[in-house]
Amino acid sequence: MLLMMLLTAGCSNTHNEKATLKSEQTMVDIKVSGKVVLYVYDLLDDYQHDQEYKNIVVSFYQSEPFMMKIKSSVASKLSKNKAYLFGLNGVVYEDVHESTTKIIDHEWVIHTHGYELKLLQEVSEDEIFALESDQLKTEVIR
Repeated sequence: MLLMMLLTAGCSNTHNEKATLKSEQTMVDIKVSGKVVLYVYDLLDDYQHDQEYKNIVVSFYQSEPFMMKIKSSVASKLSKNKAYLFGLNGVVYEDVHESTTKIIDHEWVIHTHGYELKLLQEVSEDEIFALESDQLKTEVIR
């Protein structure tokens, strides 16, 4: 019986600590804008069979490929083995943990909100080297 009381007391302390940490976390809104160059390796159907989205395999300049979700209307304008310039025009993400804003970069934006990217133009091989791959900027809005 004593063992049960000690074990449950420990659980409630852990629960109280988690509740305290959650109440201390500050939520902020962030605004992301700018451009990013992505190289398209492959175009795939959405694994959930959602007709509104496609999956594409892309990479940043000289980095490993990854898969992201993008709107079908944008994917229909893409071709394999080509580079494209995408942009975000002041998209606001609400209720982001303030601690997360210190690690937000282009990869976070692409992986979590890539479907909001707008296709700006195809980029030739010569332009890839002239363009900076990551031109996304984040701004914390309280």
